[in-house]
Amino acid sequence: MFFPVLNHRYMSNVFKGRYGLIYLFILIFIGLATLTRLVLVTRSFNLIDTDIGGIGLAFMVGLFMDLITASYMSIPLILY
Repeated sequence: MFFPVLNHRYMSNVFKGRYGLIYLFILIFIGLATLTRLVLVTRSFNLIDTDIGGIGLAFMVGLFMDLITASYMSIPLILY
C-alpha cells in the first residue's frame, strides 16, 4: 500500500507500542485544532481576506504551531 498510515494493520501496531497514547493524543489535538480553525474561518468568512493562498498559509502556520504545542504538552507522557 502506498500510504502506510492508512493501512489498518500499521495503525494498530502504532497504537500498541509504548508511545501509542502519545500518537493518539497528538492526532486528536491536531484534528480538533484544525476543526476549530475551519469553523472560525467559515464563521468569519466575510471579515477575512478570502485569498486561497492566505487561508492556506494560515492553516499551514496553524498546523506548525499546533505540532509545537502538542509536542510540548506530550513531554510529561514521554518522560513517564
